[in-house]
Amino acid sequence: MPRHNPFKFYLMASVSFIKKMESKEQFLEPYRKKGYDVYSFYSFDNIKPFLAQHVKMPRFIVAIIIISLIVGSGILGAAAGYSWKMKESIVEWGILFAQTLLYSFIGIACMIPLHEFIHWIAFKCIGARNIRFGADWKHFVFYAAVHDYALNYKQFRAVAVAPLYTILLILGITVLTPVAGWIKLVCLVLYLFHLLSCSGDIMLLTYFRKLKHRNILTVDDIENKTTYFLSLIHI
Repeated sequence: MPRHNPFKFYLMASVSFIKKMESKEQFLEPYRKKGYDVYSFYSFDNIKPFLAQHVKMPRFIVAIIIISLIVGSGILGAAAGYSWKMKESIVEWGILFAQTLLYSFIGIACMIPLHEFIHWIAFKCIGARNIRFGADWKHFVFYAAVHDYALNYKQFRAVAVAPLYTILLILGITVLTPVAGWIKLVCLVLYLFHLLSCSGDIMLLTYFRKLKHRNILTVDDIENKTTYFLSLIHI
């Protein structure tokens, strides 16, 4: 069996780490010359622990999510019971249930790229250009990020809430139109799913809001998959 040299492995790992650190320092150098330094940061694959450590979801947001889930579940249950009563056979009801379930899954699959595409449009509207998409499949995290483009709080807020409001508007208009009842149920499922999906954006916005008095900027280093919050040194 081939023997592995542990010293060579650790040496290569050390060289890789040093190169990565040098790359991060080169990325931050222009901002440091402008008087900024790193206030906090997280790697793209570590965003959930970062938010759990630094952010507490606002109570009114938690209340909205809980109420939406309770009311939404109640409506879905009532609709299922009503459709069961109205349909003449279990087969007919089963087909309707399967149809609603199938289109809900299709809608959820389409919702993820649509959410990130709306982020992309919002980035474009504030003048960003080097926008990239990515995913961390291990943690089921998807993102649209702009490389080396600093955003202030107002810009970040516009980008963060754009998908929430846009998709809510689309689903709301669909529900108010004279479409089949099962389509309205699909819209309700998509609303609940998307509301939960926006929790990351809301928590990041909450964290940023707490820091805006420090003249904080946020910038993504996509090459090193790291997001920085930068503060003026004299603040």
